Amino acid sequence: MFIGTVYNEKTGQIEGVISSSDMDGLYAQRREGFAVCLGEFDNGEKYIKAGEVLDRPTMGISIQKPTTVGEDLVISGVPDNTLVFYPGGQAVIDDGVLEWTSEIPGTFRLTLTNFPYKEQIISVTFADV
Repeated sequence: MFIGTVYNEKTGQIEGVISSSDMDGLYAQRREGFAVCLGEFDNGEKYIKAGEVLDRPTMGISIQKPTTVGEDLVISGVPDNTLVFYPGGQAVIDDGVLEWTSEIPGTFRLTLTNFPYKEQIISVTFADV
């Protein structure tokens, strides 16, 4: 059995894993714009550029977490064009800094995505004053 990882030829983003009893069958499953690399690779940890399997980098952000309601969560070092999902919406960060706050106490989750960087999930708790 042959196992291959399908990836986007332009971006290197892994789309999935396929298998076949022979090599011809493996390559026959490709779609236009996609390539196959022998082996099974995790799209959360790896990407493939020019046939080379590479580690997805971390964003290298720094986080200043608030302690009480009304204080700002400040995340700096955010790569340009990072998509942020937060409770109630989403935004694209293009200036390197994300600021977010809550007027109600609780724990909230924000997700930052920007391929080829690894997805970053941040949990922040705002305490009542």
